Amino acid sequence: MRKQKQYYINGLILLIIAMISITMLPHLADKLKLTVEKSSFSEFEFFALCASALFYLFSPRYYKNQVLSIIFAFLYYFLFLKMYPIF
Repeated sequence: MRKQKQYYINGLILLIIAMISITMLPHLADKLKLTVEKSSFSEFEFFALCASALFYLFSPRYYKNQVLSIIFAFLYYFLFLKMYPIF
C-alpha cells in the first residue's frame, strides 16, 4: 500500500471518529444519563479533525475522495441535527 493511500485512510477514519464523537456520543451520554461536559466532545472532535486534515494534506493524490468525504461528513452532521434538534 502506498504512503498516500495510508494517509488518506487514516484521515478518513479520523473524520468518521470526529463525526461520531460530535453526534452520537453526546446523544448516547444523554440517553445513559452520564455526566460528561459537552465541551469535551467538541475538543475531541477538534483534535480528530485537525489530525484528519494533516493526513489529508499529505495525500494529494486522493483529493477528489477527500472532498467527497468532507461533503458527506457535512451532510451527515446536518441530517443528524435535523433528526435530533435538541443539540
